[in-house]
Amino acid sequence: GSNGWLLPHPSYMQGVRALCDEYGILMIVDEVMCGFGRTGKLFGFMNFPGVVPDMFTFAKGVTGAFMPLSGVGMTDAIFDFYRTNAPAYGSTYSGHPLTVACGYATVKYILDNDIPNRVKQMEPTLAEGLAHIVSKHKSAKQARVIGLAGGIDLAGPQGDSLMHMHQTHPGVAFLRRRLREEGLITLVRGHHMHCTPPLIISESEIAMGIEILDKCFGELDDFLENQSN
Repeated sequence: GSNGWLLPHPSYMQGVRALCDEYGILMIVDEVMCGFGRTGKLFGFMNFPGVVPDMFTFAKGVTGAFMPLSGVGMTDAIFDFYRTNAPAYGSTYSGHPLTVACGYATVKYILDNDIPNRVKQMEPTLAEGLAHIVSKHKSAKQARVIGLAGGIDLAGPQGDSLMHMHQTHPGVAFLRRRLREEGLITLVRGHHMHCTPPLIISESEIAMGIEILDKCFGELDDFLENQSN
């Protein structure tokens, strides 16, 4: 997610699940950014065969960001425990009818229109586009894509990361400004530029975005080269 869409090997996640089972640890998965089709599956953990968490958090995609809504999913065993052991907790807007109605409509649309499968079909187009940027521009170090979740790690003049994740760099401000001026809105966090378009994006719209990235990364190449001289 926000650290750059790092993709663990399925055996790693299966190992985490096995360790949790062996030692009686609850496996809790964060699906706030991955959930509701973003990775080409309804939930991100579904990309790892045999891995089912005990609990998972969700937000954002559950309403398409039209309304603020979040929640926690859990196994029947955990839910049954809370039926008779309710915690002393309250929330002013918990279960607000407007946001819940929005969530219902959004999830119904996702399921009725098989949005996760559509996302999976768009994955090669996005992956090929970002790979093109990396192969062409010195300022692009590496790209990662799963579904329509991905992005590019920014590279410094020596080919290493432009800076550490929690540092700032004038190259990032330059890239943000140029992308915005060209009409492409994205998130750049640390040395990673996110590329997480709407799940209903078309191939032609992806191509349009790649053209803008190509132009702006070319300018970033020159900016960083001039800085190092």
